[in-house]
This record gives sequence, C-alpha cells and structure tokens, in this order.
Amino acid sequence: MRVQLFAIVIICMGCPIFTRGHSMLENIWIIYPDESSTAWHLNIGVPTHQFHVSIISQYPGLKGVDMNGEEFIAGAFTFMREQVVISFDSDTMNLQSLDAQFGGHDGTLRFLLPDIPPDPSQMDISLKGFHDKHVDHRFMVYNHGRTISRKAGHDETELHFDISVDHREASAIPGSLLIGVILLFFLLAAALFRRQSRE
Repeated sequence: MRVQLFAIVIICMGCPIFTRGHSMLENIWIIYPDESSTAWHLNIGVPTHQFHVSIISQYPGLKGVDMNGEEFIAGAFTFMREQVVISFDSDTMNLQSLDAQFGGHDGTLRFLLPDIPPDPSQMDISLKGFHDKHVDHRFMVYNHGRTISRKAGHDETELHFDISVDHREASAIPGSLLIGVILLFFLLAAALFRRQSRE
C-alpha cells in the first residue's frame, strides 16, 4: 500500500503546479467517484495564462476582469460546459460547477458529475474547443482501486477510457485514502496560490 500511495503522490507532483521545467504545459484532469453517492468528481488544473487567453478569445468582454471574480468564473464554467462533453457508458453527463480558483501560474476548476450509471465500464471525453497548441492534457482516473493515467496531445479531441473494475480484485487503495491524497494535492495547490498572490 505504501508503494501505491507513493506512486500517486509522484503522479501529482508531476503536475505543472509543481514543475516548471517542461517546455509543454499540461491541463491536468483528475476524475474519481464520490463514495457516498452516484456522482463523480472532476478537477481540472490549467495553466492560468493559456486558459485566460482561451476564455478571452471566446468572451472578449471578460478581458481585464478579475479572474477570481464571479463574472469571470461564471464565464469559465460556461466555456467548459460548452467545450467539454463527458459520457459514461454512452450517457452524456451534466457538468455541475462547484468552484474555481486561479493563481499567477495555475488554476483549478472543480465540477460534479451527478447520476453516473452504477459500475460504469466506459468513459468518453470530447474536447470540442478546449485545446491549445501549447498545452497538452494529462488524465488521471481513479475507480475503486484502479488507476488509469494517460497523456494526450493538444490536438487529440476524442478520448476513450476503459474504466471497468473487477470488484473481486480491486483492492489496490481504499477509496477514502485515495480521496485524502487528492484533497492533499489541492490543499498544496491552494497554499501555493496564496504564496504567489502575496508575491
């Protein structure tokens, strides 16, 4: 279990929030089920500047607006719902916005995907317009002990994931521990945002 936990921490530490040495930036997608309901969580880490450019190109009226203000965040969520389509077992999901925060280098948007079919086996993501030639994508999907990590190029717009799980064999990492690791990751990101804002 310690080895598996360490592996997840290393994956998280590979996100652009913590590393600046890569020439290609990445949007980080973290997707996992809520243990207490049929909903799933979607957290997306984005490079702030590139994401801002994408939003402004779609909504010029948001130029100069505070990225952490209600107006910009509302526009960002609308943009994501228009440009990203997620399906589980061919059923298109509704992206319910939770919250967003943007720092000097990176930002995070959090969504809830309600009413996911029980024990889904397939997940499809269509990026209709959410792509930038300077930004690749990295997906991390966690499902009852199974971890799926995949990198996608900026020009890949249709992605398919086999997320099926054999519950008799899924004993890698307890869900509560996994959620704790993910929350720790975002707490560290929030701390970095606050430090950057003071600078």
